[in-house]
Amino acid sequence: MLITAIIFTLVSVVIVLGLTTPIVKQILLSDDIWGAKQSYYLSESGVEDVLYRLKSATFNSYVGTSEPITLSGFGATTTLSGSLSGINGITLTTLSNENRYDKKIQTVVKQGSGVSFTYGVQVGTGGITLNASKIVGNVYSAGSIVMTNPTSAITGSAIVSNSPSMTADQANDTPTSSPNSITFGNAASTQDAAQSFKVSTSSPITQVSLYLKKNGTPANITVKIVKDSGGSPSGNAGDVVASGPLNASLVTTSSDWVDIALSPNPSLTVGSTYWIVLDGSTGSASNDYVAGANLDTNYANGTSKTGSLGGSWSNTGYDMYFRVFLGGFFNGISGEGQYNPINIGTTGTDIAWAHNMTYVNATGPLRCQNDTLNNKACDQSYDDPSPASYPVSNANITDWETAAAAGGTQNGDYTLQGGGSATIGPKEINGNLHVTGGSTLTVAGTLYVTGNVTVDGGSYVKLASSYGSNGGLIVTNGMVAITGGSGADGDGQSGSYIMIVTTSNCSGGSSCGGNDAVSISGGSGAIIVNAQNGTISLSGGVALNEATANQLMLSGNSVVTYQSGLANPNFSTGPSGGLNITSWGELGN
Repeated sequence: MLITAIIFTLVSVVIVLGLTTPIVKQILLSDDIWGAKQSYYLSESGVEDVLYRLKSATFNSYVGTSEPITLSGFGATTTLSGSLSGINGITLTTLSNENRYDKKIQTVVKQGSGVSFTYGVQVGTGGITLNASKIVGNVYSAGSIVMTNPTSAITGSAIVSNSPSMTADQANDTPTSSPNSITFGNAASTQDAAQSFKVSTSSPITQVSLYLKKNGTPANITVKIVKDSGGSPSGNAGDVVASGPLNASLVTTSSDWVDIALSPNPSLTVGSTYWIVLDGSTGSASNDYVAGANLDTNYANGTSKTGSLGGSWSNTGYDMYFRVFLGGFFNGISGEGQYNPINIGTTGTDIAWAHNMTYVNATGPLRCQNDTLNNKACDQSYDDPSPASYPVSNANITDWETAAAAGGTQNGDYTLQGGGSATIGPKEINGNLHVTGGSTLTVAGTLYVTGNVTVDGGSYVKLASSYGSNGGLIVTNGMVAITGGSGADGDGQSGSYIMIVTTSNCSGGSSCGGNDAVSISGGSGAIIVNAQNGTISLSGGVALNEATANQLMLSGNSVVTYQSGLANPNFSTGPSGGLNITSWGELGN
């Protein structure tokens, strides 16, 4: 019996050990997995903590080169290298060692420019002339679209608004730099700002311009035209007669004018009080807006207040800087003739929409008020389209110029010739930029040229490879000419574009020697061209990706082909439209 008992005990011990050992191993394994997960999530928390502060506070003041975080007695450290505004952005590397489990997360974040190109072509009151050329994508114009050759076409939608007046009906804009200011969006009691006005003529309101700057990264706002109620903006939603979005990226840390296109465009009543309301959300003292202003006695037909739409308002003692534009004239889309119509669209969802339609062959809906010999009857139930705001503001351009000047200034012309090659940027050139004779100029940072930019003689301008998938900028106050088989391009990677921006208002007149703001002949590449004050002329088989101008003229089989990525491009320099996270992942232990 004793032997039997011993054997039974031994067998029982073996059985128990056989059962408990896998359980113990599983517990230890689960503990390992849990410890590793805790370490991983702690590293994730470290990255997110730094990203939050980068987004919501001033970088130099609140974030250092090494930031620790502690949770449940364990810690992680995030190290930062690089610069938000640099080509390669900031690299955040967070290491956690909870329970001796090393987990490392690395994130690369860059600051975008906030410039969004919604249309393949967007033009102002000068309109578009198509002569044996094509636009692949959608078009938005504040001037008429005219085809002068039957081989021309627009493959997407073509929307033409009526032109706003070039002269403000009401304005408070002197002296040039505002002596006073109104801060809003920094607290619940000053969430919104408003300025009252009265118009002198009963015409449709199309646009307002405001003199603004921002602190930090405030949210987007909506500009509304609101009826008066007891000396303040009406809180009744039905009293909002027009509105337009204001993207925060168009406002920079320096005061400048920003245009806001309005929709719909009702006629205002002479003698009645209306309010421009900047309707936003409550931000903070470090993330708000500042409107330029002068004393309340400067504009006789109104005053300014801060408060909240639908809530209470308080007098500021100032008049806000503003401009109100009314009226304009009707525009349209027209082909060459009855038997040579202009083709609009390739699918049933592509829209042809303007006040006047003449000789139009539309694949999709045709919307207009007056039609002549089109392929289908106009749908007259739609009001005319409202103008659209340009994608680049004066404040954006000023910031780009400042970023270029930070790299140093060259006084006098910069010329590259004789088949040479050079790398330049960021740099301000107080003079002309001329690349000629088969030379290659590599742009390594934003260039600001106070004179003209000329690329000819089979020469080439491109971005440095360090831009990666980012875009680069050449900003000029003068005219741009790319001719003689020359071209411009990004760095060859997907999403990399070179944008050429000019503030020139040249439109072929005698004051500019018969030249346009931008003339490109026979060039191609990943190019965005912006001449919002002047004319862009494309000829000789030019191929580019986006064009924004007051007037656009295409001829000689030139093509603008819109790329979908242009709706949210990232330029390595400039005002921020937010933080762009380009990579996020775990590194090996």
